Amino acid sequence: MSNWYSLSIANTPVTVSLVNNIQNESLKLQLSLGFKEQFEIAIFSILSTDKKTKTIYFTPALEVVAKQFKATPCNQPSDLSGLKCITGNRDFKIA
Repeated sequence: MSNWYSLSIANTPVTVSLVNNIQNESLKLQLSLGFKEQFEIAIFSILSTDKKTKTIYFTPALEVVAKQFKATPCNQPSDLSGLKCITGNRDFKIA
């Protein structure tokens, strides 16, 4: 597990429903793991400057969930300060 994943989606009212589905699938994974890897699980999002696109970043521990939503492998973000944690470990630190 080393790849981060990202998913860019249009920022529309449908986005809220999709983000809720992603959060629910993440929670299911956390429950199935018995929270063993809880500190490694986080999903972050950022809105583009023109507010038309939202990019969602999945930590490597969420590879299964990321692939379920057709996210693609990406480099890990170099800085999390501009990203909003939408589920998981809000204190996640980049190694």
